[in-house]
Amino acid sequence: KSGINRKDEKESGALKAQKLLLTWLSDDKNLYEKIKMYITPEDFTLGVYKQIAERVFDDFETKGVTNPAAIIDIFTDGDEQAKAAAIFHATLAGEADEKERPKALKDIIIRVKENALNLMKEDLATNPQGLKEVVRRKKELEQLMRTL
Repeated sequence: KSGINRKDEKESGALKAQKLLLTWLSDDKNLYEKIKMYITPEDFTLGVYKQIAERVFDDFETKGVTNPAAIIDIFTDGDEQAKAAAIFHATLAGEADEKERPKALKDIIIRVKENALNLMKEDLATNPQGLKEVVRRKKELEQLMRTL
């Protein structure tokens, strides 16, 4: 297989992690308090995902709750609305039970952070000033992997 297919699979896994994290956040208001120190909307890398993350995080900060239907309604394009609706209905293959969920959450958080860091590294060729941010985020990720 070509390297392109592997990259697509990697991105797909990263997007699945972002989707699942947004789904879990919308389903469990207590989860936001647990992860807000580790994840920010900047860790979400694709347009619709990033917009939804910004809104979800803002809703939790300002209202203490989020409303997926209201978030879906901010998108005027039918395809974007469908993507947004799918994001709020993602499931983990073989849905994790309560014992497995903390480990699954840790894995998802790390995958989302790693993906954001990798995309930042790719942008260094066009944004050399971003090196400090990459180094800072890499240290955060290493710390996160030790503490989660």
